[in-house]
Amino acid sequence: MAQSTLEPTTSVVSLLGMIPDCSMACIMEDLFTSGGCPMTTAQDLAECACSNISMQAKLSTCVQKSCGFLDQNVVVAVANSLCEEYPKDSRVHELKTVSIVTIVLATMFLLLRLYSRLLKTGRLWSDDAYAIVAAVLLITVSIIILQMSIKGFGLHYWNVKTTNAVELLKLFYVCQMLYIAVQVFSKVAILSLYSRLFPESIKWFRWSVRGMVAFMFSHGLVFFLLVVVQCLPISSIWDKTITNARCLPVSAAIGFTGAGLSIVEDFIILLLPLPLVWKLQMSTRKKLGVILLIGIGSFASVTSIVRLKYVLKYSNSFDSTWDNADVLKWSLIEILAACFCGNLLALRPLIEQIIPPFRSIYGWSSGRRSSRKYPKPRQIRPQWWFEQAQTHTYTTPNSNEPESPACGRLGLEGFDHLRSEHDCVSSNSDASVPGENHGNC
Repeated sequence: MAQSTLEPTTSVVSLLGMIPDCSMACIMEDLFTSGGCPMTTAQDLAECACSNISMQAKLSTCVQKSCGFLDQNVVVAVANSLCEEYPKDSRVHELKTVSIVTIVLATMFLLLRLYSRLLKTGRLWSDDAYAIVAAVLLITVSIIILQMSIKGFGLHYWNVKTTNAVELLKLFYVCQMLYIAVQVFSKVAILSLYSRLFPESIKWFRWSVRGMVAFMFSHGLVFFLLVVVQCLPISSIWDKTITNARCLPVSAAIGFTGAGLSIVEDFIILLLPLPLVWKLQMSTRKKLGVILLIGIGSFASVTSIVRLKYVLKYSNSFDSTWDNADVLKWSLIEILAACFCGNLLALRPLIEQIIPPFRSIYGWSSGRRSSRKYPKPRQIRPQWWFEQAQTHTYTTPNSNEPESPACGRLGLEGFDHLRSEHDCVSSNSDASVPGENHGNC
């Protein structure tokens, strides 16, 4: 009955006969008593109510509080039939745009990272593996959100087709789980890169990185499981006809806490390497260039804060498909920013090839070194900023003597081939005689 368009001459009395009793008080109050709509024909009622978003929002909230899920669907179907010819507010295009852009950028960053890594080293590392997993999951989330927008996510709750309701709830449930997974793998990728870039002799840093990785995986697993079993039975998450379901307060227990932890993690990952970078024996300009590159990661923290604002604002929304468009949009931007920041560090060699001035702008040109204490490696330049560390001293925490980066462990697995006999300096010899062979590498 409510699936076909109502005739303009249909009386309001006939229209009221189509709706469930639980919604009658809401309709009489919000449409006729306080709303002032005429009780004549369907056309007159439509002209009064269908363009009044605040009236529809008030009515929808009242019906959701008063009726079960099936009865709500009946009211929505009648309302959609009544207002079918009227324009509807939509944020669908926002979600489609963000989803498509995320898919394109995530794919591009992943392919460029793989090309850059294979171009410079000919192999992949553990941080690359984590980055690949994060990128694939991010693309999957984007595709799901794109599908959700096609099904009506981004419309007002009362404008969404009832036939799409269950599918939207299922897709939103999957998105919640994948969002956590993308966050964990993208941040672990950055931490794994840190562990390769700095010497293992710096124990506090090594254990800090390991502790953060362990924390990321453990807390990610806990939140993932909480999302999976947020309601029991699990089918009640999308089947709202199950009335005896027991559910966790997802917004408070998972949304707020998870968003807060994510912001703290972002700042820790951002600040963790800065003391070590500042101790490198290189010019202040070069140090600031490296810090600037790492500091771009603060953008991910900013997006996390913006997302948290919307999570807090719409935690108890009765217009979930409209309001949560902001949450979905900023969730995508947040995890895209996390993946971008993780890939940016690995893309530096490729950026230097594409944009040669990039080297001189940040003072990373191999021809402008601040120290000649150790000779250059033979025609092979390492990736990323440790091309500077190869020719600069680094003071280890257990010794007052600088460690020779050429023979000391840099934490760069796979770069042992950069060492040569004339690069080695014995710890018992004068470090100012780099060209003399005092031992084997």
